[in-house]
Amino acid sequence: MSNWESFWSSNPDLFGTVMEKNAAFFVEILMNKNLIKSEDSILDYGCGFGSLANQLKNRIGAYTGVDISEKCIHHCQQKFKDTRSFHFTTIDSGGAKSGLTEFIDQSNKFDAIIILSVIQYFPNLDNVENLLKDAKKLLSPGGKIILADVIQSEKGLWKDAYSNLKNSIQKKYFLSFVQFMMKARFSNYNKFRIRNNLLNVSETEIARICRNLELHYELLPVCTLQQSRVSYCITL
Repeated sequence: MSNWESFWSSNPDLFGTVMEKNAAFFVEILMNKNLIKSEDSILDYGCGFGSLANQLKNRIGAYTGVDISEKCIHHCQQKFKDTRSFHFTTIDSGGAKSGLTEFIDQSNKFDAIIILSVIQYFPNLDNVENLLKDAKKLLSPGGKIILADVIQSEKGLWKDAYSNLKNSIQKKYFLSFVQFMMKARFSNYNKFRIRNNLLNVSETEIARICRNLELHYELLPVCTLQQSRVSYCITL
């Protein structure tokens, strides 16, 4: 993931508050639309400090969270140590590697693989294709990849900020949102974003990748707080 890998390893909790709210919104959408079910085994790619795990606790069959940050994984292992069927593993996704080789070698299978707010930090589309190629190998029959919160254009970032601000007022966490914005403003995040950019991925590019991998996709309705971003359900 280029320099973003080192950034998130050093700053894994930067978006903590907003990610918690986003995860709650996201999971409710997925559950209401039966995109994930109570018996499902789920792989959370880029689990961070466990925002999705918090929302999925006691609501699914099994959960595996993976992340490049040892700090994140250690935190989650301690926090969820008494949660049955919840497991966390550090992965090496440097270069073009997805970090999923170990799971493929062990013939692990998942009903749903969730990739939430991750691919914008990849250096190029080849890395996205490699991730989906490996994720495909881990799907159970009838399984799905939920590729969510995908940035299509930098022009949408202001709309994202506005939608998050509006939601923070409606859901009464405005103060936490302001603290998050200040923290982000004075962190190295903006410098990294300017220097490394965020990867924009259009629906046309997702369609091309799915054709290459013999996968099918459908565009999902808005299911994250970032209103300008899109999400996909990808199946065999």
